[in-house]
Amino acid sequence: MQTATHPDLTVETDNTTRDDAPGAVSPADAPAHAPLPGRPSHDSVRAKILEAAAANFEEFGYAGTNLRTIASDAGFTKGAVYSNFGSKPDLFCQVATERMSGAGADVFASLTPVLATAADRRELVEGLGRALTQSLLGYTAWELIIAEFRGLAPTDPQVAAGYAALSRERIDRLIELLVTSPLLAELADPDLRSLAAGALGLLNVMAVDHIAAPEVYTEAFITEIVTHAVEGLIR
Repeated sequence: MQTATHPDLTVETDNTTRDDAPGAVSPADAPAHAPLPGRPSHDSVRAKILEAAAANFEEFGYAGTNLRTIASDAGFTKGAVYSNFGSKPDLFCQVATERMSGAGADVFASLTPVLATAADRRELVEGLGRALTQSLLGYTAWELIIAEFRGLAPTDPQVAAGYAALSRERIDRLIELLVTSPLLAELADPDLRSLAAGALGLLNVMAVDHIAAPEVYTEAFITEIVTHAVEGLIR
């Protein structure tokens, strides 16, 4: 038994297996994309880093999170984080995107039945107001972290670039859902983009206000605000 080192981690390998043993595969015959024995796949490394990063961002916020702790929690070196994500802003954007539309955790899932069943514009506006508020209240922690991230953008070019990319991703994701409604599919692209960007911007502000003053920004009050905003945006 000997120790084999790897840029991302240290693992134990057994060198007693002969290349000509039954069932053995020589390096030349192994698929080029297959990970080495005892070495995690690229996708596995990324997934573990994303999971550790999400937990750290949620607990400590953006500024309070450091890559060394994320790497340690994931079981890899700090170099593994940089080789997979490049920078802290890049990693944050990936995590935020995963949290927005990851498997089983679609932030906008509550919009789907409204968009599919609304019979007229009034029903659509009221349904979107309620559904967007529900998505907001289930996502307040991340909206707060995104607001923190945005606040750093004016003084940090990397954060600014990351926030711009994240904003485009969020807007595009919402537009994909909105056009599934026959009542909205007829809107021109600039109008759809204005609706999506306006709704997301308002939801982010409302999320922060709801956390800071929940007795003022109640669910009913936020629903009323969002409904009026949506009505104005789709006229």
